[in-house]
Amino acid sequence: MGIFDRFSKGKKEKAKEMQYSMKMQDGGDNEILIYDIERQENISHSNGDIMQLIMARITKFHKNQTINYEMSDFIAFEIPIDEDINKELMQAVMQQYVKEETAKQPSKGLNNYYLGRAVKDKEGYDFDRKSVIVEQKVASLVEEQIREKLKSMVKNDGETFRSRIKSGANNANEYLEYMKKIRQNRIDHPYVRVANLTESAKAYVNYNGINVNTGDILRIRNVNKVGKDGDGTYLYSAHIYNTPNLNDDEKVDKNGTPRGFYVCFELQKRLEDIVKDDNTEEVEKVLQLLSNERNFHDSDKLRYIGEIDKNGQVNYREESSSNAIRMKIEEMKKEYDARMKQQSK
Repeated sequence: MGIFDRFSKGKKEKAKEMQYSMKMQDGGDNEILIYDIERQENISHSNGDIMQLIMARITKFHKNQTINYEMSDFIAFEIPIDEDINKELMQAVMQQYVKEETAKQPSKGLNNYYLGRAVKDKEGYDFDRKSVIVEQKVASLVEEQIREKLKSMVKNDGETFRSRIKSGANNANEYLEYMKKIRQNRIDHPYVRVANLTESAKAYVNYNGINVNTGDILRIRNVNKVGKDGDGTYLYSAHIYNTPNLNDDEKVDKNGTPRGFYVCFELQKRLEDIVKDDNTEEVEKVLQLLSNERNFHDSDKLRYIGEIDKNGQVNYREESSSNAIRMKIEEMKKEYDARMKQQSK
């Protein structure tokens, strides 16, 4: 999906057939069920294709098993806006789900699968051309659905979440189970993605990622490539903080500056290239560096948090940095201290 692709409101409605099921080809008595099939936004791709996003819930179960609908997985895919939702399409979706679920081997329940575009040919349906932007949109919609479910649980009980936790009510346990599943799924599938540009005197890139220790959304804001030393090591600065959900409000001060923890770090490869290449090992190393619990202290100080060294390993020691980078870090710390003192007056 290109930078000029857009989402637009389509006709949001449930499919006439509320659910489809299929016997799995594994020699056992297992079946797969897809339900709550709903049309979402239209997507205008940069190549001129106009597709519609479809979302549903999906689960595998044994024929004698009671289905736990609340813990079913989420699934999403794109189809042409004039295409019907029918049995042939749904069987292809269920088959593709089995392939991806088998390959990923995720934790059980509440996983999120974006299959890409469902393209029909003479042989049937094929799934291709996944879009990072659409995948991020799907993740946002899934979290919104879960939050609405949790809100209704609290409202229906007529109690606060805190009182339910104290009383040990079943719904409170269900709430915790939801959040545990969400966070674990994020840890199992970490990412760093461009969020937007900060419009200010200088344009900064903002990223969203996953805190690989807690499963929270890691906000990486006002990312600045400070410079590069003679060995080709890049020095970056950024404001970082965590939020439970992707759609939570941003934390900014009256000047629009992120209210996170101001940090600097070193990379052997440009961060924008790591995000673009989406190499799992590289992304996980960056997130390991940024997710360190020690990073989220002393919000009034600039802290050096470490580097990804030439061997691709996380190193937290500033003394291993080059003289040029250490001098620049000291300069940045003094500038930031002076700024904080000026603001406190």
